[in-house]
Amino acid sequence: MHSPWLKLNGISYSLEEIRCGNFLQNDNPTLVFCQEWLSGKDKFELTTSGSTGKPKKIHFTRDQLIASAKLTTSFL
Repeated sequence: MHSPWLKLNGISYSLEEIRCGNFLQNDNPTLVFCQEWLSGKDKFELTTSGSTGKPKKIHFTRDQLIASAKLTTSFL
């Protein structure tokens, strides 16, 4: 048996389940983002946390998210 690719809120999801969207009964934004990323999507709409006001929709490109991840890993 393979290890889960993602464990979220105590539920394990395989890479194939996420790629195929076999989690749609659970509309979790993290799962939706992972499925969109794995499908090759280039533009993403995310929602801010709303910790300083009303949550807002923000937009990122795949390249912006990759650049952010690289900067984060180089800092850490």
